[in-house]
Amino acid sequence: MVNKAIVVGAGGLVGGELLNILLSSPGYDEVLILVRKELSLKHPKLTQLVVDFNRLHHYSAAITGDTLFCCLGSTGKKRLT
Repeated sequence: MVNKAIVVGAGGLVGGELLNILLSSPGYDEVLILVRKELSLKHPKLTQLVVDFNRLHHYSAAITGDTLFCCLGSTGKKRLT
């Protein structure tokens, strides 16, 4: 049985660390990341789906998996006032 993880926010600090853990874990056979622009990382388990987060519903058929990890956040430099 294939176990597939989905990660949103894989380009950030926490998401990047989680991505490394998932890619090295024997518990996951596939890792799908949703990104605004493709990351330079290549790995046999990794699939990158470049999405427009304002139109996420357009990608619903491609976003399937067993576990979803949300690592969205904000940097201190981009704080809202």
